[in-house]
Amino acid sequence: MCLILFAYKQHPDYPLIMLSNRDEFFNRPSEAAHHWPDQPQIFAGRDQQAKGTWLGVNQQGQLAAVTNFREPTPAPKHALSRGELTARFLSEAKAPDSYRQSINYLVSIDQNHHRYAGFNLLIGNAQQLLYYSNRSRDIQLLPAGMHGLSNGLLNAPWPKVDLGKQTLEQQLDRLDREALLGILGDTQQPDDHLLPETGVGIEAERMLGSRFIQSEHYGTRASSLLLIDQQGRIEFTEQTFFSDGQPGSRIEQIITP
Repeated sequence: MCLILFAYKQHPDYPLIMLSNRDEFFNRPSEAAHHWPDQPQIFAGRDQQAKGTWLGVNQQGQLAAVTNFREPTPAPKHALSRGELTARFLSEAKAPDSYRQSINYLVSIDQNHHRYAGFNLLIGNAQQLLYYSNRSRDIQLLPAGMHGLSNGLLNAPWPKVDLGKQTLEQQLDRLDREALLGILGDTQQPDDHLLPETGVGIEAERMLGSRFIQSEHYGTRASSLLLIDQQGRIEFTEQTFFSDGQPGSRIEQIITP
């Protein structure tokens, strides 16, 4: 996943409103969001190559999301799967002591930070949400506010992060589900001088600069909307896309802890 925008404790009925785009190679096999047969408490899409997920929730009301950290250096030899970080948390996390479990989980990951390629990880629930990156190595209990995460650190001032947060904030009063998903479909390319410099070259920065990414082999494969209310009830909507940018399947699921 390459873009997450979320309003945290900014709405009276929904303490967490999260939008996310999963950007990936089109030839990498994966499944749309579903209850996993081997772990039915998990509802998430699933990468069929490494068996992890980019974004998911569980029956206890916990959520987990991961993005890659964009950098020119190669992944460590025999690197562990970053999608396993989310899947393992959703498998292990139990209510009600989610905060202590989340902290302990991130501490255990930090002890093995060098075994992963760069990543950003969000875990927790609508009341207590934590962030960790093995590139900053800080465990943060997030404050209320508008937040955005792409392939740099949390709230890095990338155009699609900053403008995405602003657009999401403007939509909070209406809370129109289709309009919220539409935020993720923006293909506007920022001017070159606004793009981040992550070491991958200007052509790649341009291709990856928009919220919705389209190219022959790599692009946005799914857009997701999570709404979590004060009682922990989760509305999970996922829209998949084909390589030409046309919509595929639509998944809508209600999960009640």
